[in-house]
Amino acid sequence: QALEFLDVTTTIKEFGIQVDLWKDFMGRVTKSQFDNLQDLKQRDSLQKKINQGAFVINMRKLYWNLVANAEKIKITESLTKKAQQQARDARRRKANSVADRAEVARFESLVHQRKGSLIRLKYEKEMILKNLRERFPSLNGKEIKLGAYNPDKTLGEILTCTAQINAEKNIPYNRTAYDEMIALMRKVQSRSNEIDEAYDDVDIQLDLKLREVGVASDNDNNAAVYEGGYQEALDDINNNNRSAMTAGIRVSFPFGEDRKETKTVKQAYTEKSLGASVNMIEAKIKASHQQIQKTVVLLAELMQEQKANSKQLAIRVKEMKKKYSQARIPEYALIQDEDSLLQSDLGVVDIQLLVVNTVLDYFSVFHDYPCTFNRMQR
Repeated sequence: QALEFLDVTTTIKEFGIQVDLWKDFMGRVTKSQFDNLQDLKQRDSLQKKINQGAFVINMRKLYWNLVANAEKIKITESLTKKAQQQARDARRRKANSVADRAEVARFESLVHQRKGSLIRLKYEKEMILKNLRERFPSLNGKEIKLGAYNPDKTLGEILTCTAQINAEKNIPYNRTAYDEMIALMRKVQSRSNEIDEAYDDVDIQLDLKLREVGVASDNDNNAAVYEGGYQEALDDINNNNRSAMTAGIRVSFPFGEDRKETKTVKQAYTEKSLGASVNMIEAKIKASHQQIQKTVVLLAELMQEQKANSKQLAIRVKEMKKKYSQARIPEYALIQDEDSLLQSDLGVVDIQLLVVNTVLDYFSVFHDYPCTFNRMQR
């Protein structure tokens, strides 16, 4: 008899599990990978903290660059006014037939020279302000003025701070976030070495499966019509036991030199990338602490010598002015000494800025070092 209609539904429930018996036994490789991701995430958080600290240090450097620029402008403006007065005096002497045209021209030239230096310093100021506005767009279109500052007080704080640093017998690792980063990177490196070591291991896996089958194909009143639905198939699973279980062992053997070469490359990459990063951070910490103890002392001595030089040059300029007014020396001799005094005074400012930046560089590594000059708000 021919079939008029056929509607048979088969439903299978299957549960499977794979257990790694060797390479990733108890999830050792997977757990190491997960732990590495967690530590790398924590490292990124530390790096964010370090970057924020570096941003603050850069802003402080910009501030002290503005201060140094303001001091240089004061010095140059003062000498520019003196040059203008000297030019007026020279013109008056020429009118009285005491000075010649060459002397007047020399002082007029000096005025233009000093004004040019002043314009260059003002240009440098605008470049610093431009840098500041780029970091803080809300400052665009607004006038920026320096608040009150005291360079001598600041230098006193710095010298006190460096004396405190010099008294440290050991590197103050507890004052930097880099030590935590090193610890994390070492753990990541150790786990990565274990993962790389297992790369070409034999892989043995236990594969277990449990299956249940349900069929719905009811005959309607002995007619040649077979019908069955999804629900009937599920009922058949519950009413009739057609379960089966399969188990198998899957073994993977690495063949060829490619996997060994890949393993070697992975191990070399781990060593060079993670190991080199740890070594670089450690070197940065040690160099920062060791060098500041030497450089600040040298800069302090240099600043002392530069100030002494300016003091002696100021005495000489005062005496040269007397001799020039008595027509005992030519004008170029006075101008030469005045230029030497100007450069010496500007040199003092440059050295002071070097001292400030050197200590700020130290704080970019040892962010939490406790001294007055390392306050977040000044």
